[in-house]
Amino acid sequence: YKLEVEDQIIVYRTINEILQNVIKHSKAKNVTVSFEKLESVYRITIIDDGIGFNFEATKEKAVKQKKFGLLSIIERIRYLGGDITFDTKAEKGTKIVIDFKILIL
Repeated sequence: YKLEVEDQIIVYRTINEILQNVIKHSKAKNVTVSFEKLESVYRITIIDDGIGFNFEATKEKAVKQKKFGLLSIIERIRYLGGDITFDTKAEKGTKIVIDFKILIL
């Protein structure tokens, strides 16, 4: 399965926005981006060793302040039929996993 060019651009912009957020907010010293092809999904994993954040509180604040960066990241991945998970806690860094199903034609 190959993403269409337009979808590749969406994935690129999403990863770019996540990395910009790491630079702006996380105070991380290290960040790792990995790409894997698993049995039924392509997986992109982004891990930083920064200060982490409260995902639910950040999401609620974004809605109230009409700052939709985080929400647009989630919506872009869902638009492509993918799934995104955030594993983050204060002072524990952040791990973001993006999965896209592999379609066998």
